[in-house]
Amino acid sequence: MKIELWKSKIHNGQVMTYMLAACVFGLVVALIANGMFRKNTILHVVPMEIGQPYWASSMGSSEEYRKQIALSILGWVSNVTPVTVDYTHKLFLQYVPPDQYGSLGEDLGVEALYVKKNNLNRVFFPSATRVTDDEVVIQGMERRFVGSTATQEEEREYHIKLRMEGFKPWVVSMKAVHLDRTNSADAKPGPPSPDGHG
Repeated sequence: MKIELWKSKIHNGQVMTYMLAACVFGLVVALIANGMFRKNTILHVVPMEIGQPYWASSMGSSEEYRKQIALSILGWVSNVTPVTVDYTHKLFLQYVPPDQYGSLGEDLGVEALYVKKNNLNRVFFPSATRVTDDEVVIQGMERRFVGSTATQEEEREYHIKLRMEGFKPWVVSMKAVHLDRTNSADAKPGPPSPDGHG
């Protein structure tokens, strides 16, 4: 009688072991398949400089994140030379959504031609930033050179509107404003004009 009981217990133990092994194997296969066939990838664009904590989601972001992203990509438009202008504008346009690509791309193309034709070099030195809703305003001093000869220096503001979509920041508009000019008509939508009149 005791022998039959022991046989029964051993048999039940083996059956349970096989069942647990089958469950573990099934879970391992499921995890591997999930990792191999997963299609959801999240691309998080990190600013060039991180000075304070920030947050970003698929549909929004903190003021600090918007400010640092704007500062990170502004240089591709505000700091240009005849040699680098095409490449830096191409980098900037990667952050322009399809619905704005045509107008901003055309403006940047005109600017690139002007920069190359006139051997223009432009450098922008940011000194202050402020964020209002989805707009980042970056204020600073701009210096322009023809070749190596300095031609002009003036205070300027760049207004960059950002939109978060699918964890990526998009530039939906940009304009430059000359602070040392009293006529508000000098504020021109779109990218900064190369000759300093926009």
